Amino acid sequence: MEERFGFAEVGGVKIYNTTPYPVKILDESGKVVVEVPEARDPLRLFEDYSYCGSVDGCQIFRKTYITTDLPPEQKNTFYIVQYPVARISYRRDIVPIQHVNTIYIVS
Repeated sequence: MEERFGFAEVGGVKIYNTTPYPVKILDESGKVVVEVPEARDPLRLFEDYSYCGSVDGCQIFRKTYITTDLPPEQKNTFYIVQYPVARISYRRDIVPIQHVNTIYIVS
């Protein structure tokens, strides 16, 4: 995975950056704890269309977004993702970028 995504390890916790941007992780005082490099092959969303029916001859489709290449959950491992990926993932190991490619640690 290190070949594809940006990687850093802090205190035994692995952090993978799946975004195309470097991400700074700050502590409560605003000090940079670690900067995780950008992904070489960023995680992408794909559109999936499913047919719902038709009204007066007009076909209706539902568009959903999926990602097929999110790695499986692992102990002490987190994945930094862009907000749209976080919205569809529903996993505890997913961390969305919060503000200008920055994540804040709150203890």
